[in-house]
Amino acid sequence: MRRSHIVAVKHGRDKGRHFQITEMCAFDCEGWARNAVSEAYRCALASDAPLLQTLAGGFRDFFEAPEVEPIKLPSDGSLTADDPIIKQAQKERAQAAEEASEQKREQSPMQLVASIGLQLFYRLPRASQSAILNELMACVSVKVGEAYLPIMELRDTGWTLTEQAADEYVTDPLTVRLLQREAFAIHADFFTAAVPYIYQAVRARLSLYP
Repeated sequence: MRRSHIVAVKHGRDKGRHFQITEMCAFDCEGWARNAVSEAYRCALASDAPLLQTLAGGFRDFFEAPEVEPIKLPSDGSLTADDPIIKQAQKERAQAAEEASEQKREQSPMQLVASIGLQLFYRLPRASQSAILNELMACVSVKVGEAYLPIMELRDTGWTLTEQAADEYVTDPLTVRLLQREAFAIHADFFTAAVPYIYQAVRARLSLYP
């Protein structure tokens, strides 16, 4: 069953408006995600240093090896760093740190994806940005009376905001960003596996870390 949730706008000109975001079917989402990740990857390779610095900083907590503090040795010199007991304790500490880091990645896919997702998409050429984000917004409907009506329609030029939605239901730019963020969130799983590859491209491009 596809996931769905309701977003209530709490601020701005659209305050009080309710939107429903429904996950794309698996085939549509896979195709959309593949295209979006390809654009993000291309953008990562072509981006300037300031953007790459921002991205690398966002990725670092997720993919850099966790720092492990060395075991504090007894002051009387009874044990050294080469002692098997100390080595084993240090190994267990390193394993625990890596497990905690892995758990963080698994529990926070949205933070991970957001680091590359919308930041990169907002910097794509306008045509690519519109194609990716408008298709994403096609999973958004607005509550009108007791029904939910789609806010996007497919035209010859691609997905476009309906005239009624533009005139009456989505009148605040902040609402657009909110809906993009929420729509992106519900499809996060399709991006998680691709993030490490984009991260490696960023690192190789910028050579931030030895």
